[in-house]
Amino acid sequence: MGTWGTAIFSDDLASDIRNDYIALLQKDTTNEDATDQLMRKYQQSIGDADEGPVFWLALAAIQWKYGRLLPLVKDHALQVIDGETDLRRWAESPQELGKRRKVLEALRDQLLSPQPPLKKVRKPVTVKAQIGDVFMMSLPNGQYAYAQFVYHDTGKHDSMGTMVRVFDLITDEEVLVDALQNAGELFPPVFVSLLAIQRMKQWKKIGHLPLVNFRVPLFRAGNSSKPGVYHHWWIWDKGRTIFIGDLPEKYRKLEMLVIWGTDNLEQRIVTGKTIYHEIL
Repeated sequence: MGTWGTAIFSDDLASDIRNDYIALLQKDTTNEDATDQLMRKYQQSIGDADEGPVFWLALAAIQWKYGRLLPLVKDHALQVIDGETDLRRWAESPQELGKRRKVLEALRDQLLSPQPPLKKVRKPVTVKAQIGDVFMMSLPNGQYAYAQFVYHDTGKHDSMGTMVRVFDLITDEEVLVDALQNAGELFPPVFVSLLAIQRMKQWKKIGHLPLVNFRVPLFRAGNSSKPGVYHHWWIWDKGRTIFIGDLPEKYRKLEMLVIWGTDNLEQRIVTGKTIYHEIL
């Protein structure tokens, strides 16, 4: 993971902060308590010269959007913008530096403007599927693929949601669940969007298969210290994250810890391609 654009949330760390903040509000956490929890969770990032500015900018932007911008957060974000501490990450790319500067100028104007009314936070979606359930998905090319629910992460603070494994079987016509009994995995298990699965517009439950000798795999997760530079890596082990710094060779083929939308997952099934294995 890392930074893929100059927008405030075109950054994995910023996106994580936004998602964590909204998740806390969904649990009826007060705005003040949510802020305190995020400051504790991201204490290491806040103390980092490159990641600290990202934290305050992201938190200020999402709090303003929901009509909950705290003075402390606002002040820190304005200090980042006025002090240009965030722009140091972009110094090696003059074109991107100019774009980022405009983004921060727009955010400064936003933070100094009246906040919108307090925005109601929708409760998270509940998944109705059971571990072992098998679903058929209609692919963009007209074929069918099959996935099984294999694990649900119920972490107290950072639940990744539902993990599925995609069977190594693509068909031109629908098949019964029995045809998947001996099918392997097309690629390692991945997490999928709970909201997309709940709606089930492209997914159809076709049956249930017991899990035999299934082990929840490890995942890798990282933040770029500078755009395109990765020295801050974690290993996700069944809800527990372990900081390891630079990524050892033995972990480089692990799946990235991301939540796949159904469209992106189906594209991977069809093309066999994902950008994440290129991020080291």
